[in-house]
Amino acid sequence: MADDFATCAAAIFRTRLETLANLMARAEQQWTAQERVLADLVEARLAPDMLPFRNQIIFACNQPGEFVAWSRGGAYAQPDLDGLEWEDLKAHIATTIASLKSVATLPDEKRIEIPPMNAHILLSGQRYVDEWLLPNFYFHLVTAYGLLRMSG
Repeated sequence: MADDFATCAAAIFRTRLETLANLMARAEQQWTAQERVLADLVEARLAPDMLPFRNQIIFACNQPGEFVAWSRGGAYAQPDLDGLEWEDLKAHIATTIASLKSVATLPDEKRIEIPPMNAHILLSGQRYVDEWLLPNFYFHLVTAYGLLRMSG
């Protein structure tokens, strides 16, 4: 897979995560000025059966994390979600952005294991990015934005 595709995909992840970091900074300023507790925002949900803001941030970072690990021929280790607070989420976004500077040439294909079904999906490298990573990334990014908007 061409290096220019890897560079372009990394830039998409990086710029969107930078926007998310900026949105969180604005939310923090507003909440602090209103003497609101950021821990409440970390736990905010769009609906009772949906995962909270904390998870949306981690899951949004998982996609670029998987992308970087895949480009290096390794595996991505998702951070433990228990106990993550506002500052941890900001740091995780910053770490994810920094990791995108070291994307290597992407492999030609990606095998995705689906353990509950004992099955797998085999995608070309570009389809993996376009049809798996980016849609999941945008879902969690937009959900995080929706939670910020809903929470004022």
